[in-house]
Amino acid sequence: MPLRCFTHLVCPYTAPEKQSHGDVDLLAVLAPSFPQHTLSSILESAGLYDPRDHSYLHDLDGLTYQVDLTLVSETSLQLELFVRSYGDVGAIVGAYARCLGYKLSGSGGLQVRLQSTLSGGCILYDLTRDVREICDEYLNLDYERWQQGFETEAELFEWMKVTARYLRSEKKKTKRERPMFTRFQAWCLMQPDCREQPDLWKRLEEVGRAEEVRRWYEKEVKKEADARALRIVFNGGSVSEYVKQTYGVDLKGTDLGEFMKKVRLKLPKESVPTQNELFKEIDAVWASGELNAAM
Repeated sequence: MPLRCFTHLVCPYTAPEKQSHGDVDLLAVLAPSFPQHTLSSILESAGLYDPRDHSYLHDLDGLTYQVDLTLVSETSLQLELFVRSYGDVGAIVGAYARCLGYKLSGSGGLQVRLQSTLSGGCILYDLTRDVREICDEYLNLDYERWQQGFETEAELFEWMKVTARYLRSEKKKTKRERPMFTRFQAWCLMQPDCREQPDLWKRLEEVGRAEEVRRWYEKEVKKEADARALRIVFNGGSVSEYVKQTYGVDLKGTDLGEFMKKVRLKLPKESVPTQNELFKEIDAVWASGELNAAM
């Protein structure tokens, strides 16, 4: 495969003391001038067998190797390298982050996980994609030590010791077997117990982000409340019934959907309209004749 395809090509660090290797994992940043479909053609000629993951078979010295090539953006390369290196470390640190109230991923970086007071669903706020900040400021992990590498699994476990208090009984959020994760949890049980509970807001205060996150959260909850209130007055049933009673036309299906899109564009962005205000906008869109012409 020509290296001119890529601006960066790196291999995640292997787990220490790993005895066997099932495949070769590579992270690649595609060169801006190199079309992805051209890369796909090259991989196909090299024995591509899973286009979704850009996995292909490579022959070397009479042996066949499976190569898993993951395309990433240049801005996410270091983050992807972090979560994919040293075996199950990404899964372990990700589980630790969840216990603290965050979500960590190669695609999203570190995000605050907050529960909506209305729907009960999870809403996410982007904190940072900088690996050093993630480790040193938010997760209390030594990034300099991570960069030095680990020769033994014991060294790696010691580096993650801060996570032990939270991961004693953490369930693995994956169907894939993770032997290192299992061994690490057993190691955690042998560490001194600490009853300290994670305090997300205290940590955000310490890094100067708490007020920013609170303002964003309040805004998100208000948007959710406004959307819920709008659905009560502005829905297919109410709009269809009003048009039928006022204009004698039974709007359904695609026509109703297109009409509602036009009405929504005229509704105020920062507040929920009253029923009279909604009817006024429906009348204005109907009077414009746009939908009538289409019908």
